[in-house]
Amino acid sequence: MSKIVLCVDDSATMQQVADITFRGTEFTYVGARSYDEGLDKAKGQKPTIVLADSHMPGNGKSGYDLCFALKSDPGTANIPVAILIGNAAPYDTARGVQVGADANLPKPWDTQTMLEKVTEIVGRAATGVAKPGQSASAAAAPAAAAAAAPAAAQKSAPAVAASAAMPPRSATIMGMPTIKMPAGNAQPAAAAVPPAAVPPAARTNVIAVPPISGSGPGTAP
Repeated sequence: MSKIVLCVDDSATMQQVADITFRGTEFTYVGARSYDEGLDKAKGQKPTIVLADSHMPGNGKSGYDLCFALKSDPGTANIPVAILIGNAAPYDTARGVQVGADANLPKPWDTQTMLEKVTEIVGRAATGVAKPGQSASAAAAPAAAAAAAPAAAQKSAPAVAASAAMPPRSATIMGMPTIKMPAGNAQPAAAAVPPAAVPPAARTNVIAVPPISGSGPGTAP
């Protein structure tokens, strides 16, 4: 299904540029030359994104006013809106937040750069669009946090399972019986080793020697 890009700009030249930019891409260009025409087409065609010129002649309504009208209507509140900024005046950041603008883009633009920016804004809108008084990044933060929580849980689950599946470790200390220890627990202190048996002291044999006679050799008994 083609994605509609609604370009609301009073300049015929910029409408031609927008047509060329999105021709042959996944987007379909739709143009509007005023605030009222842009509002009608946005409600009737439900575009994927609205590009609204910051300054438009006529009834004094600008792209900021169009953005606020779309974001205040439940039927179009989820459509991302980018304010087109020319050389006449810089982007009004405070007002952009006030009306719920999702981005601001310069004009005239480079065709490839504009296509990349629009693709980026549309992709970002999948996690949330800006609301009046709230920036697009603030709106997307809760959705991003919610998406990150299950991912973190999935990463930690294998580690916990691996730890639980680890077989008990064993330790043999100085010939003592094997001690079984659950995985992940610290090894118990080494069991006291009984002192080696000391061999008994060597015994001394005492032999009684008979007294020696005082007679020398050759003496008759």
